[in-house]
Order: sequence, then structure tokens, then C-alpha cells
Amino acid sequence: MNLAIQLIGIGCAFFVVFALIGKTAVLVVSSIDRIGKQYRIPEFLLGFVILGLATSTPELFIGIQSSLTGIGQLSVGNILGGIVLLLSLIAGIVSVVNGGIELKGLISRPILLGVTFIFFTPLFLLLDSHLSRIDGGMLMAFYLFAVFLLAYESYRERDASLVQKVWSVLIRRSVEPVPPDREAIEKKEEEKGLGYTYFLLGVGIVGLLILSRIALELGLYTTQLFGFGAFVVGFLIFALGTNLPELTIALTSHKMKHEALSLGNIVGSAVANIFVLGFVGVIRPIQFAAIDNLRAGMLFLVIAVTLFFFFSATGGRITRREGVVLIVLNVIFVAIQIFLSP
Repeated sequence: MNLAIQLIGIGCAFFVVFALIGKTAVLVVSSIDRIGKQYRIPEFLLGFVILGLATSTPELFIGIQSSLTGIGQLSVGNILGGIVLLLSLIAGIVSVVNGGIELKGLISRPILLGVTFIFFTPLFLLLDSHLSRIDGGMLMAFYLFAVFLLAYESYRERDASLVQKVWSVLIRRSVEPVPPDREAIEKKEEEKGLGYTYFLLGVGIVGLLILSRIALELGLYTTQLFGFGAFVVGFLIFALGTNLPELTIALTSHKMKHEALSLGNIVGSAVANIFVLGFVGVIRPIQFAAIDNLRAGMLFLVIAVTLFFFFSATGGRITRREGVVLIVLNVIFVAIQIFLSP
């Protein structure tokens, strides 16, 4: 009876904390979204980099807290589980609810192959069940290189390059000449409220830091109560909770006909998790104890990445039927993780 009451209490506490994390992350995302749009960042790039990093802030703060307290396995489980969740369950739900995810014209084949390679790097670096500072640095470097390539391609494919626009405006003054009065008014409108946006961004980040610490303490209590390893708790509970913002944003942006933003957010957040994994490893090297769970997680990571990008490359879209396959994959993944838990 006492165990049942404790289980209900823990479940309610997790629900409240992760709901608050989701709300706070949306505040961070909306603030960064407004800042990004002001600088005219292409929509897919905005979703991949800005929203991808912003929606990965819960994983980042939980990773920092868990590494500093010596339970980095929880963070790694959260990060790797989050990647599997994003590319299977969340991508599958978005495909089923919206009748598919359109990718044609949004991401080129070279970028698709490059991102796939980045997802496979943890598989090789964690073969020895150890994440060193060098491994972490390599993961961070791969992410930054992917962002550079994507940014270069996005701006290169635009009708007029950023350099051409700057040249036209500053030197030739031949692109969309704007009367001084209207130019001043538009600039004033753009800057209006920007300070408040930065304030909300700061509040959101601080809120995520506090809430992630509370979530971490709940996770520790759960591992002690039920005997689950920190890696398993991270894979199953934290991965779902910290990716609620991605699911909400992906569904909302797709419904509002911003498919590029939805896709960029899903893929960008998954790739950003690679950066966070590297950052956690740089803070403190991690030696894994739950070897079977780690190997199972890496196997499903490979399957999820392969299926997601195979579906993406065939026909230029993920269909509703393929979305169902991705959802079923995630269900099997969760069942195996529970079965392998000590």
C-alpha cells in the first residue's frame, strides 16, 4: 500500500515538473524564435539550430547537474533515449497526426548523409563503455561542423546571398530603397520589445536550471526506491519528459503549415543532443555500468536513425504508415529497456 502511494506521488511529481519544464522551454523557444526571425534566419535553419538548441536546454541542464553530482549515466541515458524518442515516437506521431512529414526541398541529400553520420558517431565512441573528454570534444566538433555546413547551404541557396544584400544596402543602395522615415519606423518596430524578449529568455533559462535540479532529485529518489539503474531512468523517464517541448512544437508548427520549422526542430534537437552528450563528457568522463542497457540503446539508436533517414530519402517524405512503424519501434525499445533493467 505504501509503495503504491509512493508510486502515485512520484508519478504526479514527475508530471508536474516535466509539465513546468515544457512550459518553460516553450518560453525559451518563443524568445529565441523571435530573436532568430529578426535576423532573418531561414526557417529550416531556425528550427535546426535555434529551436534545436533551445528545446535541448533541459537535457543540457540535467546533463550539467548529473555530471557535477557524479551520475553522468543518467544524463547519457536521457540524451541517447531522447534521440531514439525524437526519431521514432515524436516523428511517428507527427506523421500519423498530420498525414506525413514532407522533406522534399527542405534538406539536401549531402546534409542528410552528414547528419546520419553524426548520429552514428556515439556508436563507435562508446564501444568501450566509456565516454572520455576527447570523445566529448569530438562529438561537439561534429555538431558545430554540421551547423556550419547547413548554414552555408541555406544561405547559398537563397535568391540573394547575405553578402550580396549587405553590399547592395551599404554600397549601392539598390535593393528595396526605403524612405528614411519609413526605415526609422520599421527599425523602431523591430527593436520594440526586444529587451523584454531577452528578459524572458533569461527567466526561462534560470527556470530550466531550477526545474532540472528538481527533476534530477526525483530521478535519484526513483532509482533508490525501485532499484532501477540511473541509465535506465534516464532512457525511459527523462527522455520522455525533456522532449515534451519538441513534440508540442513539432505538432503546432506543422499544423500552422511551417513544415520546415517542424522538421528542423525534430532533426535539430536530436543532433543537438549529440552536442550535449559531448559537453557532458567534457565536464566529467563517464564509465558505464549498465552495459546491456547501453548496447540495447545503441542498437535501437542505429535502427531509429536508419529507418528515419531511409524513409526520408525514399519519396521525399515520411508517410503515415511509416510513422506507425516508427511508433511501434519505440514501443519495442521501451519494453526491452524495462526487461533488461536490473
